Amino acid sequence: LGIITLSIVSCNKIDEEQPNDNEVTLQYRVSCDALTKSIGYGKAVNYVSYAVYLKRGDSYDFVSSYRPVAFSATGEAICPVVLAKDQTYKVVFVAQHYNEKGESTYTVDFRNKMLTMPAEAVANSENYDLFHNVSDIIEFNGTQHEPVELVRIVAQVNLYCSQKNWEEAIRSGRAPEYSDITIDRVPVSFNLIDGTVSADTKTVTYSKDSVPGNAHLAYAYCLAGGTADAMIRLYKNNTDNDPFVITSAEIPVEKNKMTKIHGAIIY
Repeated sequence: LGIITLSIVSCNKIDEEQPNDNEVTLQYRVSCDALTKSIGYGKAVNYVSYAVYLKRGDSYDFVSSYRPVAFSATGEAICPVVLAKDQTYKVVFVAQHYNEKGESTYTVDFRNKMLTMPAEAVANSENYDLFHNVSDIIEFNGTQHEPVELVRIVAQVNLYCSQKNWEEAIRSGRAPEYSDITIDRVPVSFNLIDGTVSADTKTVTYSKDSVPGNAHLAYAYCLAGGTADAMIRLYKNNTDNDPFVITSAEIPVEKNKMTKIHGAIIY
């Protein structure tokens, strides 16, 4: 896991109400083990942020959020939370990539219980992988909770050609070196409490980057709304202004699943 210059005090709340009496610190052990390995291993996911919500009547109200905690070399993060006995809570966890400046890939608004899909991203990047889960605590009795396994909440849209087509393109010098992607009808946001995506959608533009290679021409992660339209552009090199374009409409887009679009390299 990469090292990030981010000031971390794992047990300090960054947004809180006044603490209640009879509080207990609960140590959550968090991992991203429950994932579909065929999509990816979540190697770029290096920090987990989290927040506590208290049940009041029929709703859950924001109580506090905590500074992001880094995953260790073994793939775990220890996340302390402060809870009052005999209360019912939801503890929400979001794991994603943070860059060297301590900036997260996705915007997380714990107070408004929302994560937002960026309007602009980078193609062929693992930095847009994303994990989430909610721990439900009913009438907290002060005992340690079970470890939490986060699950992937984004889909991966891919473009492949056949291995024969790829090898022919390599031999003839026609193999693309760069690609970019545009995906239409991507949900704008994800509800951190109930795990649903918004009905509102937007177009996400993934800027040009190096192709993954070996018949894998492009990919991108996005929030999953069921279906989407995709346009992929293949560039011979970084200065190519006349890319080869492949479009695909109504492709299935589901969380923790890979969508494969099959095309051919033709110039």
